[in-house]
Amino acid sequence: MAPQSAGASTAEHRLGRYTLVRRLARTRFPALYRAFDAEAGRSVALRVAIEKSLSSDGRAQAWQALLKSSRRTAAVHHPNVVQILDISRQAESICVAMELLPQTLDTVLDLTSSAGDGRMEVSGVARLGRQMALGLAAAHAAGLVHESLSPHNVLIASGGVPKLSDFGSAAASRPAGRLPYMSPEQA
Repeated sequence: MAPQSAGASTAEHRLGRYTLVRRLARTRFPALYRAFDAEAGRSVALRVAIEKSLSSDGRAQAWQALLKSSRRTAAVHHPNVVQILDISRQAESICVAMELLPQTLDTVLDLTSSAGDGRMEVSGVARLGRQMALGLAAAHAAGLVHESLSPHNVLIASGGVPKLSDFGSAAASRPAGRLPYMSPEQA
């Protein structure tokens, strides 16, 4: 069963062991939901790639890229990389369950700028940068390259711990990354 379109209620839709609660982001591929994992008894972030949402000519390549990057990310066990909990095929969808984290670095930066002069303490910036670099190093050691690192793809766990996410998820036939954060050769 495919989830409903964005904006519609998803509270009663299930994909295998997952109950879709609400859409978290308006990404094209794959969609991102807050879901409940009935078997584990916990909330997760669930990326759902629906087969019919892809053009037939790019479908196999996009699915393989998602599976490959998800499997490689799942092999990285580091406190600064989002943990992949499950990769499964449900009906006409690939589901990638990840730990659910409360906010992105984008949100933290927005809150910082609205709460004062828009600056973070130097020690906080250094701590975040160091932890993000450690996460990248662990990913690189596993053969992963983050194709779209930006504040939107850095999730913040409790205690302010940054966790890198979305390794290679942008590889579905469009340039990886967000324009303000792309290297010149990507743009």
